[in-house]
Amino acid sequence: MSPNRTKLVVATAWFLFWAMMVSVAVQDYARDDGNAGNAYWQPVLWESSSIFAATVLLLIQHHFTHPYDHLLARPARWLALQALCEGKKEPEAVALFAGCSAQSAEAQLAVLDHWGLGQSVPIAGAPRLEAA
Repeated sequence: MSPNRTKLVVATAWFLFWAMMVSVAVQDYARDDGNAGNAYWQPVLWESSSIFAATVLLLIQHHFTHPYDHLLARPARWLALQALCEGKKEPEAVALFAGCSAQSAEAQLAVLDHWGLGQSVPIAGAPRLEAA
């Protein structure tokens, strides 16, 4: 699938998911007997603020974790690398889910290799940092 088509599919799925969330919130609000009046804008506002916050956080995470896309074929390795990054308490990793700095990449790969999570078969197009 082409990258543009993939982005379109993901954006459509994201939109449909949030459209469902808004419609369920409005239906739930309408069914609640304790609501005085017909202020259907309230659940729409509540869900829309969640949509905005989740989208911003997702885009920030995607921007800062883009260098690790080649690891998505190896979920255990990706999760281990993310756990190592969070353990370092780097401000950008903690605040923005950004991952690790380039200076510590070699040491992290050495730890992954020690755990048996090393990359035994090279992934096409994936950069490989050799541990010193």
